[in-house]
Amino acid sequence: MIQHINLQITDKEQTREWYEKVLGAEYLDRGPELNQGQLQLRIGSGEIHSTLTPTPNPSGHFALEIHDWDDMIANLDALEIPYSPPTVRGYSGGHSTYIKDPDGNMIELVQHPLGLRNSKDETVEVAHDPNGMRFWYNWVPLLSRQFRILRPDMRGMGGTSIDEAQFEPSLDTFVDDSFGGIIGLNFAHRYPARTRALVLCNTPCRLPRRERSGRGEEVDAALSRSVGAWSTATINNRLDTRVAPQGLIDWYIAEMDRTPSSIGRSLQGYLDTLDFSPHLKEVETPTLLLVGEESPTSTLEQQQFMAEQLPDSQLVVYPGLGHGINAIHPEWCTQQVRQFVTSLTN
Repeated sequence: MIQHINLQITDKEQTREWYEKVLGAEYLDRGPELNQGQLQLRIGSGEIHSTLTPTPNPSGHFALEIHDWDDMIANLDALEIPYSPPTVRGYSGGHSTYIKDPDGNMIELVQHPLGLRNSKDETVEVAHDPNGMRFWYNWVPLLSRQFRILRPDMRGMGGTSIDEAQFEPSLDTFVDDSFGGIIGLNFAHRYPARTRALVLCNTPCRLPRRERSGRGEEVDAALSRSVGAWSTATINNRLDTRVAPQGLIDWYIAEMDRTPSSIGRSLQGYLDTLDFSPHLKEVETPTLLLVGEESPTSTLEQQQFMAEQLPDSQLVVYPGLGHGINAIHPEWCTQQVRQFVTSLTN
């Protein structure tokens, strides 16, 4: 963790006022002796210290994570703070712009969800498919102001490693943006007192049966080469490519390709046997089902079946959309989550 950065400034009061108004900084009272020599501020969990000089040498730049992008831009406009034309990263949908403080120190303002982990309220855990926690990057800034967000890298996925010789696929280790929901269902089934609510995006209770010839053989051959090749061959089952930006599609495939093909093959073999439907009636945890109307993997017919079987569930359907609702429409999804969780407390 970076404890602090140091900036050269000409005027402590001017700098303090600017950082408080523009960036919501907190003044740190470190006692008369230290306060006389320098200004110290806190932004988030990091600190800014200063060195007084009549001829400051501006820093290269440092970056700050922004929770609410629209609010920040509105604040800059209200204070008449100049900023560079905002850009949007194609691979993540994150925003970026640059401003300068009164002494010319450059600050990058970013909405880059991989770095956000702030909250003091309830916990929302998001699980993933065979690639890593980064598949939920765009949910974090949308929920972290209200909830504490946990995004674990499951064993053998994302940034973690596992001895492939000891890998044994099970519901405790398998996670997918579709089938990560199965972990939630299984946990709620086994530990109902420890699960307050479930939100399942694109989550089927069983896979459509694959043909073992023709297209099925092509997919198996792709998986034998790499998870990236497998993801490319099956991308329409993962994202609605009619509406997903090409940058998101390319990033999605590249992220999946970080998982070893041996683990991908073991998981796919396990998925072909997976069927949670007999246990749905036994899951009493309040459950929200979110799905695209035209998902080829989590079909509307199956989602309606799950909604009928689960004792306490709500089904919300995004019209005209295929698979990948959590990646393509995170704002819509998180709004449904907030409404659902809030309804449980009323």
